[in-house]
Amino acid sequence: MKWNTRGKVKVKGILIILVTLIAASGLIVAYREMSNKRKLEAGREKPVAAKSWVSIGTNGEAILTLDAEMQKRIALKVQRVASGTIVPELRGYGRVLDPAPLAALSAELAAAQAASAASEKEFERLKLLNDQKNASDRGFKPQKPPRGATKSRSNRFAHGWCPVGAKPSPTSRT
Repeated sequence: MKWNTRGKVKVKGILIILVTLIAASGLIVAYREMSNKRKLEAGREKPVAAKSWVSIGTNGEAILTLDAEMQKRIALKVQRVASGTIVPELRGYGRVLDPAPLAALSAELAAAQAASAASEKEFERLKLLNDQKNASDRGFKPQKPPRGATKSRSNRFAHGWCPVGAKPSPTSRT
């Protein structure tokens, strides 16, 4: 059997059209599948948005809305405000003093106390040396050193800066 050339061209044309239709339908099916997969992936990639408990009121105030489960979890209790009484306030007047003299007096008192402590230690040392006969009797006087400077500054501190009837405590500066 002989084929004529016209018949060959027709068969080739039909085959080409058939292959093209099959390829086009394959591409259409593949495109639909890919678009469905993209939709699914787009749904998965969206960030999970937590439910917001904060909203803005009509006057711009922030409103916090908590459901019963959240209130129970954080132990939040809502109660009516109980009535009570307000203690009346008293007016008091005072005057502001310059703290510079207080600081100077406090520094003088601390220096006098340090000098007194050093003098007492020196006295105890000389007394011990004299008892052991390691110091001369001429340089040792058997009396305690005077505490007049410390006492004087302490009294000035008390009269100038302490309330009436309060005992002065120059070491506590409150």
